[in-house]
Amino acid sequence: MVQIGNEISRGMMGVMQSKNSSIWEEKSKVELIDSYINAGSKAVRECAPEALIALHLDTLYTGTYKKAMDVWERDDVDYDVLGASSYAFWAGDNMVNSLKKAGEYVASRGKLFTVLETSWLNSTEDADGTSNMISSTKVKKYKVGPQGQVDVLTDMYDAILSNDNGLGIFYWEGAWIPVKAGWTNWKYNKEMADKYGTGWASKGAVGYFPNWKLYYNNQPAWGGDSWDNQTLFDTKGYSLDSLRFYKDAISSKDKQQIAIIEMTSPNGEVIGYRYVKVSVGKTINYTLPTIAGYKADRDKMQIRGEKEGIKRVQVTYRILPKKQNICLKKSSYKLPYASNYNFKKQVIANGKLTFKSSNSKVIYINKRTGKMTIKKPGKVTITISADSTASYEAATKRVVVYAVPKKQTLQKVRKSGKTVRVNVKKDTKATGYQVITSTNKKFTRNKKSAVSKKNRNFNITLRQKSKGTYYVKARSYIKIGKKYYYGP
Repeated sequence: MVQIGNEISRGMMGVMQSKNSSIWEEKSKVELIDSYINAGSKAVRECAPEALIALHLDTLYTGTYKKAMDVWERDDVDYDVLGASSYAFWAGDNMVNSLKKAGEYVASRGKLFTVLETSWLNSTEDADGTSNMISSTKVKKYKVGPQGQVDVLTDMYDAILSNDNGLGIFYWEGAWIPVKAGWTNWKYNKEMADKYGTGWASKGAVGYFPNWKLYYNNQPAWGGDSWDNQTLFDTKGYSLDSLRFYKDAISSKDKQQIAIIEMTSPNGEVIGYRYVKVSVGKTINYTLPTIAGYKADRDKMQIRGEKEGIKRVQVTYRILPKKQNICLKKSSYKLPYASNYNFKKQVIANGKLTFKSSNSKVIYINKRTGKMTIKKPGKVTITISADSTASYEAATKRVVVYAVPKKQTLQKVRKSGKTVRVNVKKDTKATGYQVITSTNKKFTRNKKSAVSKKNRNFNITLRQKSKGTYYVKARSYIKIGKKYYYGP
């Protein structure tokens, strides 16, 4: 594996994000960075074609992943692995869940995932006169010492390998022990750093790094390293028990190839990824996953491990017809009998429509056009069928339509004192009639009504003095079952 760039979340090679901004949102800067990465990727493909190419971010925050991976996809950046830095003393007790979520997100983008930097404390003591980066921790889950190092690595590996695209962890920096142990040896270590470059910096860094990093009590502090209490060796160079983790954690000596299965729609759009690890020289039968709304062109496929590294395999999934919804503008309808109605205009669907009435003697509906003839009072169920299409399944919907009396006509209205005498037009198909009076046009004030079965003549006694203006309306009704349905 070859890593291009180190912790480039905020930029690289002097191209850095502006204040209060994300580098991945600054198009001109990120295009320059991506050109640097692609130049490095091209060199790796030419010189080490079997190597994986990794890009390195210093976070587990998937929001940053999305921004970076979006622009890398836009600019056709060539890479195989997204790597992260993750230190438990900074990430806190939620690190394991964050690792799982980070791996899941990277998997959804078709890339492998690894941690390129991690470590844990073997001690809280300084060993060479250069202040340590971390000398204490508030994380209670892991103890300081070799066993704590093993526990951290175990949890991290379990989290990363819980996703099929997980590769593993690079420990940084497990061998960065002092040149000469003892914090009183800072002067010797400084001289060796200036001569051989053994320290975390050199005198050439003066003016580049801030003085508070380079000096301690006005004396040079660059000769040692700030990581000597996080190594997998003691200060004399003898291995700690935690180093055995990497030997004991190896479950197989088999070489493996990772097959990245790209599940694509017929037009080539990637709809998902799966990651399958196969031992080199062996073949497995892999059952393709089910994806909602799609169907694979086969149920199983053979995957052979050809050589170490990765390979990409495409499988086409055809799009299954979606469930078709037939929508109506109303949940039920009341239509006056002795009239016509274009019911098709009330329907929204994807397929070709046909209609059927449960009782054509009450309401007749044309099968193709949806035009209704409302013949007489009654209750009818209209069945609407929509044919299947290339994208939608066939569907059926039923709706109740009531054939109610048509608009009534007042034939005669007379007022005598506190009594209003009303005569309405005869409706031979109606069950009865209703007359309503009020002192306003909206029929909300001093409202009074009267109902008559068959008798078209009404006498209504008003509620107030006879003087003033009164408004009168009438309507017919029919009774279906135990319910009454009124005309307009």
